[in-house]
Amino acid sequence: MINAAKPTRLKALKESTLEFRVYDDQPFRTKRLEKALRIACAIMSVTEQQADMLINNMEDYRGTLLVRWNSWPITDHQRAAFEAAWRECDEHCVEHIDIKNDVF
Repeated sequence: MINAAKPTRLKALKESTLEFRVYDDQPFRTKRLEKALRIACAIMSVTEQQADMLINNMEDYRGTLLVRWNSWPITDHQRAAFEAAWRECDEHCVEHIDIKNDVF
């Protein structure tokens, strides 16, 4: 049986719409998503508030980072920022999804 992703609001932003989703209840996954977001924001030279406008949600599904974007297409720089950030979390698989065309 597959566990459904459990959404968690980004704690750093009081009025954030960005959700973190994890496939199980392990707290290290949420911490890893927070770390990846901080690193990606630094690479892209944006604040977490600006990232909140760009990204609908981030999910750690069994080590794969799913980034669902509010605006599409994304730039190569945005794509590379999240891939580098996820590598810093000792993972390598990143999928970028346009929420308007997300079939899941």
